Amino acid sequence: MKKFLIAIIVFNISFINLYAKGIALSTQSDTNTYSWIKGRQIISFNLSPGYAGLFPPMVNTIFDNYETFTGLANINLGEIDKYLTALDAKGSFWYVPTISYTLLLHPRIGVEIGFGVQSMTFQLSIPRDKVGDIVPIGTGGLPGGIKDNIDTLVGSDTYLKTSLYYFPATIGLKFYGGKKKQVVNTFRFGVEVLMYDIETQNGVSGLHTKRHTVDTTMYLSYELGWTIELFPDKEWPVKPYIDISLFEIGYYVRSGIPGLYADIREGIGFFGSGLIDINTIIPSWDSFPTWANYVSAIRFAIFPRIGFSLRF
Repeated sequence: MKKFLIAIIVFNISFINLYAKGIALSTQSDTNTYSWIKGRQIISFNLSPGYAGLFPPMVNTIFDNYETFTGLANINLGEIDKYLTALDAKGSFWYVPTISYTLLLHPRIGVEIGFGVQSMTFQLSIPRDKVGDIVPIGTGGLPGGIKDNIDTLVGSDTYLKTSLYYFPATIGLKFYGGKKKQVVNTFRFGVEVLMYDIETQNGVSGLHTKRHTVDTTMYLSYELGWTIELFPDKEWPVKPYIDISLFEIGYYVRSGIPGLYADIREGIGFFGSGLIDINTIIPSWDSFPTWANYVSAIRFAIFPRIGFSLRF
């Protein structure tokens, strides 16, 4: 990590020293025609959906193609396969592109504030006509004669639905390096409001549950990226840029992962009641080693920003 940080610092200092003078803000004027703020304001739109665009498609791909994956890897799932066969899984998402405002205090230094909205929904369901394939028979389960008629005894489909809404708000400092101020280093403090609902319906027991939770997380991060001016020779009042970030790395000083994990585990327990003993499959968070708290608090993303900016 130390070598990594030194490499980033040397990379930026080398550019700044090589082109210390830099170039003037292209829409800035030294005359009295424009105010001091002219050319120093930037509105940015990040079109990347972030985690919302990653996890739901991943869930869909895994459950739709798990037989192909296990076959190629020559993995025998054994008893677990019958549960996966009976289980339907679906993930979906929507998001509002993150919008940020930057005020350039200097041609190479700016203050940024931003906000956005992301939503993810996951649903696991077992149709009532498939319950007979997974309900245990005999001791602790159902008498053998009932198995063939189990779908007539089950009141409804069994499902677990989790809806997560994520509202990030950030403030940060941006440092521009390079000949044309294209290398962007952003040091950011973020506050995220996480709202989620976990709802279950157990067709065997008839139990219906719903939990609503609001949590707040806070993190510090560093982002490295580029901004490319599309028409550098044009003196327009509003100038467009393309923004691309290579990575973002940070740490949650207050993480919401343990609480979310515990609530989802509880929901899965209600979901599987009478069908499977979830406690033997999914361990509690407290059973993990201490370092799991630190690892889960790491924030890391590849290409977290793909979008455009307008400077005016």
